[in-house]
Amino acid sequence: MDKASDNASIGGQGGRIAPGYIGRVSRLQASLSEAGVKAAVLTTQGTITYYSGAFCPWRSALVLGQTGEPTLITMAYDAHRIRTLTWVNEVVGSQASSRSGFVARIVSALRDRGINEGAVGVELETGLVPGVITAREMLDLQEALPQIRLRNVLDEAQEIMVIKEDYEIEQMRRAAEIADVGVQAGFNALRPGISEFSLTGIVEHAMRDAGDMFTWSVTGNEIASGYRQCYPVCATVIPSNKIIQYGDVVTIDIHPTTLSGYRSDLALNAVIGPPSDSIKRLADNWAEIVRAEIGALKPGRTVNDVACDVEDAIKKLKLEPRWTYTVGGHGLGTEARMPPTIRKRDERRLRPRTVVVLAVFLIDPGVAGMRLELPVLLTESGNEVLCKTPLKLHVVCPSY
Repeated sequence: MDKASDNASIGGQGGRIAPGYIGRVSRLQASLSEAGVKAAVLTTQGTITYYSGAFCPWRSALVLGQTGEPTLITMAYDAHRIRTLTWVNEVVGSQASSRSGFVARIVSALRDRGINEGAVGVELETGLVPGVITAREMLDLQEALPQIRLRNVLDEAQEIMVIKEDYEIEQMRRAAEIADVGVQAGFNALRPGISEFSLTGIVEHAMRDAGDMFTWSVTGNEIASGYRQCYPVCATVIPSNKIIQYGDVVTIDIHPTTLSGYRSDLALNAVIGPPSDSIKRLADNWAEIVRAEIGALKPGRTVNDVACDVEDAIKKLKLEPRWTYTVGGHGLGTEARMPPTIRKRDERRLRPRTVVVLAVFLIDPGVAGMRLELPVLLTESGNEVLCKTPLKLHVVCPSY
């Protein structure tokens, strides 16, 4: 199917107009055929959303052969809702009370396609991608169809998701807008005496009002302050009942999702009260690294080029030995753990219409940390930062 056909809208069930999901499925089917894989069983949230058009929070699978339409299997009590959202004609419900019911539906869908032997693709990963097939499901599949050979097709399924269509870019801009609303609500509510839990509630309420459908199931939204904000690798942590104090640096790291299942990922920092000289120095160095990574992200370059440029920028800063940092990034779309990954020695060439979450974590132990996660769209000539909140240490000076 050509690109024009891919982008044509098609009629979904219930009168819903959807973007070119059939083109997406056709490209995956062509990839399966080329690899000698007779069928694929997709189970991750991101790929099911991308190929079916429906966000499935319950255990689900999209089964497709090398030709023809797919079958979407989901929990019976959610199947009717899914039918109103997806273009897929065959939506099958399975019973949550039966461990074998879900796999039995998958086996039936494969047999309906005449598949009793040969290679069958499944999505395998160590655990960062929500919804990968479980060990129990793999064993049950192999037992039910002993002549099949399971093969990992996560890379093939996600590779098609890298280059965004117009509709996807529109959705990702919308997700970024929701993230901006959330982080600004958090900065506006910051004051000594508020707990991390309460601040998280304010942020999430604002994002829900702005259209946030779902928070990804890996970490949820993250907020940390003071000593909890500057652990050794500067990773934001899930919120606690810690009371935020005057002088604390606070990191807000949020992950809204649009109704169509497209995600954003934004992490920024604020300090309550005038920053100390040490915190100012930390913020200045962080901002320099952030500028370097954004400037390095251009189409035609490799991810190794980007990683090396950022490392060179960090060396020029001559950070004190006690400081620690992590710099990188990952792809974003309906999935938050997808290609490309920004790292050295990866020669993948960056292409326009790719969305990458840039990441910069910088910490001065015992002082504070600074964290950035930021969705950036590669354009034909450069890039577009999707979130518009200023990339700086935000200073909150509450009045008493």
